Amino acid sequence: MTEESSLLTVERRIAIHEAGHAVAAWFNGCSDIEIALADANRIARSKSTNGIADDCAAVCFHSHFHYSSAAVIKMSSITGRPVRLLEIEGRMRNLMVILAGVVAESHFNGKDIGELLDRGIDRKGSDKAMMEEILGKFRQQGATDKDCVELYDKGLALTKKLIHLQWGRLAAIADFFQRERHVSVSQIKTIMYLFEQEPINEISLELENQGQLTIHGC
Repeated sequence: MTEESSLLTVERRIAIHEAGHAVAAWFNGCSDIEIALADANRIARSKSTNGIADDCAAVCFHSHFHYSSAAVIKMSSITGRPVRLLEIEGRMRNLMVILAGVVAESHFNGKDIGELLDRGIDRKGSDKAMMEEILGKFRQQGATDKDCVELYDKGLALTKKLIHLQWGRLAAIADFFQRERHVSVSQIKTIMYLFEQEPINEISLELENQGQLTIHGC
C-alpha cells in the first residue's frame, strides 16, 4: 500500500461493491481475486500481479475466463450455427461478475440497480461499459434486442440470488477491506473458507478458467 492510499478511508458502499465482485468471481471459478484501494490519483495497483486500474476508487482484480476443455456442441437458436456450450455459460458467468458490484450495493442501500450502473456510463472500464461490451458481442453473433434483454434478466436474477445467499461472506470481505484497505489473494481465500460451503446449484458449472487479468472498478 502506498503512503497516500494508507491515509485514505474506504466508504462502506465501495467496500460492499468490490466485495460483491469478489464473491461472484469466486463462485464463478475465478482465481487470483484481490481488492485494492486506489490512491489519491484514483489509480489502483495489484500486489500479486502487474494489474493496474485508473479512474476508480477501488478495484477487484481477478483472472479472466478461458475455455480450453472439451465442450458440448449444439446448434445456436440465434445464428443457426454450431456453438460451444462453454461459450454460452462463460458469457453468463462474466455478466454475473460484472453485475455483482451494483447488485451488492443495491442490496446494501436499496438504490436502483439501473441507476447504479448508469453512474459509470461514460467511463471506460466501468461495470456499465463492460456489460455493454458483452451484449455488443452477443449482438454481433446475431442476437436480437430481446435475446439481450433475456440474457441480462437471467444474469441479474442469478446474481441477486448469489448475493443474497452469500451476504455473510460478502460482508466479511467488505469489513476486512474497510479495516485494512486491501484484501490479498490469500486473504480472500481465508475469508471464503471460514464459512461452511453452501451449494449454489444455479452456477455450479464445471469450467476451466485461467489467463489474463480483468478488472472491475467503481
